[in-house]
Amino acid sequence: MSGGAEVTSSVSRLRPPPPDAETRGVVRRLALLFGLDSIGGGFLNSALIAFWFFERYGTSEVQLAGLFFAARVLNVISHLGAAWIARRIGLLNTMVWTHLPSSVL
Repeated sequence: MSGGAEVTSSVSRLRPPPPDAETRGVVRRLALLFGLDSIGGGFLNSALIAFWFFERYGTSEVQLAGLFFAARVLNVISHLGAAWIARRIGLLNTMVWTHLPSSVL
């Protein structure tokens, strides 16, 4: 047996080699594409919901702005609350017990 082909420590088995420059470039481009898609999708959803509220209920731009502002603030609070709950009861329990009422509603 050759000593050069064997792993000398358990730490080197746990860490993958760092990605090369080409891999990093691909990951950066994919992350940028997914981020751009997420932003665009959010704008589209918001625009469609705003149009629906305008057509269905005749809401004004000021009322829609207040509605979307409140929805975004509640979204931030829910993310912070989920992190707080996850530290106390675990990630899986948090996901299950917060998605059940959401799915029912």
